[in-house]
Amino acid sequence: MPQSLIDIAPLQPLLQSGHLILTPNSRLKNKLIQAYNHQQNLDGKSCWHQPRVFAIRDWLTAQYDNLLSAARIDQPGAMATG
Repeated sequence: MPQSLIDIAPLQPLLQSGHLILTPNSRLKNKLIQAYNHQQNLDGKSCWHQPRVFAIRDWLTAQYDNLLSAARIDQPGAMATG
């Protein structure tokens, strides 16, 4: 397996304990998850929980969708602009 270009050692405790990590884009999210998976393999693990790593845009969209769902709003109105 190729070596990861990202040193996740500083984030390892957070990733393993389920903390939310937000990245500025999907590419960095994917690289971070890839590095975490690589480290888990190096540690001899055969299965592990997916870390909570999201691109901020995707996370915000999911939170907004959850809000709409919790409020039972099917079609939100247009946002006012000024």
